[in-house]
Amino acid sequence: MKNSQEQTNKGFALQGRDIRLVLDLFASRGMSRDQIISLGYFNSIPRANARLCKLVRHGFLNRFIHLARGTGSQSLYRAGMAAAKLIGSTFELDHKSVHLQLRRDNAPLHLPHTLKLVDLRILFSSQAKKCGLADFTWTPEYLCCHEYLVAQGAKWLKRIIKSDAVAVWKETTGPRICFLELDLGHVSSDKFSDKIKSYDRYLKDGAFEEAYPAKSFEVLTITTGQLRLSKLKKLCASNKFLFCTLKELEQIGAFQLNWQTPCGSVRLLRGEQ
Repeated sequence: MKNSQEQTNKGFALQGRDIRLVLDLFASRGMSRDQIISLGYFNSIPRANARLCKLVRHGFLNRFIHLARGTGSQSLYRAGMAAAKLIGSTFELDHKSVHLQLRRDNAPLHLPHTLKLVDLRILFSSQAKKCGLADFTWTPEYLCCHEYLVAQGAKWLKRIIKSDAVAVWKETTGPRICFLELDLGHVSSDKFSDKIKSYDRYLKDGAFEEAYPAKSFEVLTITTGQLRLSKLKKLCASNKFLFCTLKELEQIGAFQLNWQTPCGSVRLLRGEQ
């Protein structure tokens, strides 16, 4: 992301931190104030409130309350229309695409899923730091979507791999690539099976190795409970698909718990059983 430039709006100047935040909110599609603080953008609630208020006032952010969370819930934030030019130049998007996405975010039908993914990002990042993992990165869905072409006879077929996020860190044997799938129980078995097939094709087509500096990957599926986990696990045949529940992840930690696979269990850190 480009963050060295300054953007101005009626005498108001965006600083580097503001630019990073606006771009992050666009890519993540929304966060609460406390999530923004947890990600290191501010070190206190008063400072966060003051700066967020200014960004909202000048149109770089939108502030809203999601009715499903109750009227007394914390305000949520997403990128505003004043940031459209900045977003377009950073992500190389045309005017129409940026405005379409910003308008889509104004009706956040999948907000619980969106906010829980931010929680997972905070959780994974914190735990990675405690484990001393070098260069841990988390890429949200919008930025890790990969469209690619494969030859099919005389024609080219377009395929898309669309994960909820990608977590990457370095280990002694090289980079570790983990795609994230957050399952809140709303996806049918057929759709989940299709997603499994898309990951298998991604590796078989050679598109993964073209996009990432690794030979293979894992798919971390985080779901609501053990019953749902067992159901999803039965749809898989490969041990590159790992499963855990939200409760396990929160209580034990991503790098300490035993992730379930179709044939047993593994730890995320190589060499740990």
